[in-house]
Amino acid sequence: MDAVTLDAAPRDALGRKVKALRRAGATPLHLYGKGMPSLALQGDSATVAKVVGKVGHHMPLYLKLDGATG
Repeated sequence: MDAVTLDAAPRDALGRKVKALRRAGATPLHLYGKGMPSLALQGDSATVAKVVGKVGHHMPLYLKLDGATG
């Protein structure tokens, strides 16, 4: 299987401000895990829908954040 990568950017809009983010065509993302700080991110809505549809629930998804992949 090919590795699937999603480009994401840091997000400052939190809470009710994400409505404006969605209207602008971006999807709010939140990354969290054991032993790491949580990150508020955003990605292009069309790209997020395409990538999530491709990987489903069983394939790893790599995030590319400002040139760093993790």
